Amino acid sequence: MKNPVLDILKLQKENIEKERILESKNNYDQRLSEEQQDIERYNHYKESYGFMGMQPKQSIFKSKVEKELLSEGLNRIFSKCVKSLLYENAALLKKHLVSSFVNESGVDNLMNKFSEESYLLSELTRLVVEYSEIICEKARNNKDEIIDPTDKEDFYEKIDSIADVGDVQDTVKLRVADAFNQFNINNTEKKRDIENIMIQSRENINANMTEEIMEYTKMQNKQKENEIRNSKKTIFESMMYNIIESCYKDNDLKEKFFEESGLPDFDKISDHCKIMYGFMEMLNTTGAQHLSPEYIKEQVDNLRIL
Repeated sequence: MKNPVLDILKLQKENIEKERILESKNNYDQRLSEEQQDIERYNHYKESYGFMGMQPKQSIFKSKVEKELLSEGLNRIFSKCVKSLLYENAALLKKHLVSSFVNESGVDNLMNKFSEESYLLSELTRLVVEYSEIICEKARNNKDEIIDPTDKEDFYEKIDSIADVGDVQDTVKLRVADAFNQFNINNTEKKRDIENIMIQSRENINANMTEEIMEYTKMQNKQKENEIRNSKKTIFESMMYNIIESCYKDNDLKEKFFEESGLPDFDKISDHCKIMYGFMEMLNTTGAQHLSPEYIKEQVDNLRIL
């Protein structure tokens, strides 16, 4: 997954034009590429999934509908896992994280996995299949590849009514809150420790010292400060520091996440991190993705501009 902070800023700047390009049915190159991929997918799976009686164009539409419903179903679950009050791009970021996850993992791979992973995910998969068939049947009868908004609303309602959804959302909210609280505790303790070092430094350095001893004392105190700053961080803490570090390397990020005074806007940055941390917790809690140390490190490192 690419750097989501930069991705969202780019999406915001080019949103109107990019949405027009991505969604326009008149964009021949994009439609040709998508249809070619779906035809290859149709040819590969037609025997396994019984597509023998289905026309390639119908299968292409079905693939698009499945992808859309799976993405929006996951986003429906995730959208209520983290509430964002300050970050204006919260909804866009949530949608981006989900769509990136689905694109990278693959619809077929996810649906095969979800069907056997947990009750919530198996129900989500069942609903995706059920409503894909409803939508495609209407499209065949009406000879028009349009998704009826009422079918989407029914799909959303069924997602909301899955027994485990509320428990998952409550669990994720609690874990995000715990991670944020621990960050505040750690940050406060580190500031206090650094302040104590600075106080001790002022007390220990005096005019009677030789220049060499004075420099050595300052160097030791600086080393102690660096040890505190570079001490082991929690996942949430690492995400916060990576974004702040990246802001110093990218003016667009700095404009977005820093105050006019030139200091980091910790409320806005933490809001962004809550969404990203919440997404990983949602994947973990539902069983959608095993959060191995390597996977977590990759997601955290993606927030840093090298």
